[in-house]
This record gives sequence, C-alpha cells and structure tokens, in this order.
Amino acid sequence: MAEGGPGKRVAEADLRHLVEKVAGGDHVAFRWLFRRFQRPVHAYLSRLIRLSHIADELMNETMLELWKGAGRFGGRSTVSTWLFGIARHKAIDYLRRSREGALDEEALAEIPDPSPSPEDSLGRASVADLVGKLMERLSVEHREVLHLAYREELSVEEIAGVVDCPVNTVKTRMFYARKRLKTLLAESGVEEP
Repeated sequence: MAEGGPGKRVAEADLRHLVEKVAGGDHVAFRWLFRRFQRPVHAYLSRLIRLSHIADELMNETMLELWKGAGRFGGRSTVSTWLFGIARHKAIDYLRRSREGALDEEALAEIPDPSPSPEDSLGRASVADLVGKLMERLSVEHREVLHLAYREELSVEEIAGVVDCPVNTVKTRMFYARKRLKTLLAESGVEEP
C-alpha cells in the first residue's frame, strides 16, 4: 500500500483509479496525486540532480507528464514506479543536456571537497547528516538505488522498473553503493556497530 495524506494509507487500486480519473480530465484527482507524490518525487530528483531549483522544475515536468500521459498508464507497474520512472527520465534528459562540455564524473571526483573535514563534521552533525553528505559522493546510479530503496522504500523489483534495468543489476548497484558508502563512513571515522 502507498501512503496517502497525513496518517492515511491508500491502496494501489485506489491510486490506479485516480490515474484513470486524471486521464479523463479530473482536476481533483490530479491535485490529490500531485500532493501525494510531490514530496517524494522532489526528494528523489534532488538526490539525483543536487540542485533544488532544477529538481523543482523537473518535478513540475514530471507532474505535467502525469496530467498529459495518464491515459498511457498501462498498469504494468505500480503508480509510484511509473511516476519515479518519468522523473528519472526527466533527470537523465537534464543531465545529458547539462553535461555537454562538462567534466566527466571521474574528473569531478578528483576535485577536492571544500567542506569541513569529516572530524569537524562529526562534531557538529549526526551520522544521518554525514550519510546524506557522503551519498553525494556516490555515482548517480548508486545514489538513485539507495534513495529508492531506503527513502522511498521500493522493492528491488520496483526499483528495476523505475531505472529500467534487470533486477540483478539493481542488486549489484546496491551492493557496490553500500560498499562505497561503508568505505566513506570508515574514512570519516564512523565505525560499524
């Protein structure tokens, strides 16, 4: 079941029904779905893009696609998987456009981080804050699967639907993402429990 409003749970069948209503031009159903998915889609896009104002634009584009493309929702996935998939494609398109003439990820990783040292950060921030900062150092693919798994609580199968790759690829990405995050935490002085 998916989360509805504050303290409410909404069944997948109800979400699908709302998408059908949106396909028929129902503005109330659209506003309800917009409110339901605005925050998680924006958080997902922010994690991928790292720029809040761009995430705002892409979230709005995703919701516009929901409005215009609701009739094409075939029900082959959950509504949330479908929307996160749309958001992902919007993010990929943005990244492709913005990377023209930009440095590649490996070159960007070599640029020193001007933020305070890990020891300073640990003194001022919780481990959760540190994990959030360290996740920014992961590749887009690794940040994406961790965000979808732990923040959005999607299953491996649902993540595979969002990122449009095999389940085993998602599992591999999660393995290496966790491994890299563990290394980064260790370098920051955080030991395993």
